[in-house]
Amino acid sequence: MLKKLSLKGVGPAPEMEVEFAERLTVITGDNGLGKSFILDAVWFALTEEAFGEEILVKEPEKSETAEQKPSITLLYSDTEGKKLEFNRRGLTWASDKGGSRTDFPNIGGPLIYLGIGNKISIYDPIRPSNKTALCSIYELDEIRNGSPETPFSINNINANINGIFLRESRIKINGYLIDLTNWLYEKQEPYTQIQEALKILSEDSENPLAITRARRIANLAQPKTIPHLNTEMGEVPVTLASAGIIKILS
Repeated sequence: MLKKLSLKGVGPAPEMEVEFAERLTVITGDNGLGKSFILDAVWFALTEEAFGEEILVKEPEKSETAEQKPSITLLYSDTEGKKLEFNRRGLTWASDKGGSRTDFPNIGGPLIYLGIGNKISIYDPIRPSNKTALCSIYELDEIRNGSPETPFSINNINANINGIFLRESRIKINGYLIDLTNWLYEKQEPYTQIQEALKILSEDSENPLAITRARRIANLAQPKTIPHLNTEMGEVPVTLASAGIIKILS
């Protein structure tokens, strides 16, 4: 649970503090005031990985004391927290936790950040995306259709279109179209969980949102099996659901 974010010499204001509510925090304001920046700063403090652009620090004063160094402090409980300080000489951030990102936060699982621009970042200290990075940033289209771990070649593209993944082209993520279809047929626990989540989000309790079936749809590029969603206006492919529902499914 996040408690408080304190910024000094970072972002649009000399100093800034944000206290978070227990379940939901709503941040409002005009365009350009820094709403998205606050979320980016929280993500950076948690993971020490920038989401998109690097965290902006202010220009130094002529005689900058240790107390005036740019810093980000994040409290995630009443007694525990983390502080990052900016080293101007090396242009790097240092943590008071000794530099081991896997020691903080003690979350026991992955974190997911749905940012602006249809990008999603996943922080997984247990299963890093490579030997050095604990974060992976995906486009929304990759979350939907999946992404191989190795770069595409012409052979890989042809193999992927035909549903055959070459030995050297390991799958990085399946994509939610494949996952939803598998869960629907196999009735796995994730299927039950996603149905419960959609039910809670439904306005009509007698006709709740639900994943109903998967149908094969032919389009100009390639035929695909698309899970369908029951809505108040009937059954629609999940690819045509509202932007909010698509982000939740992602």
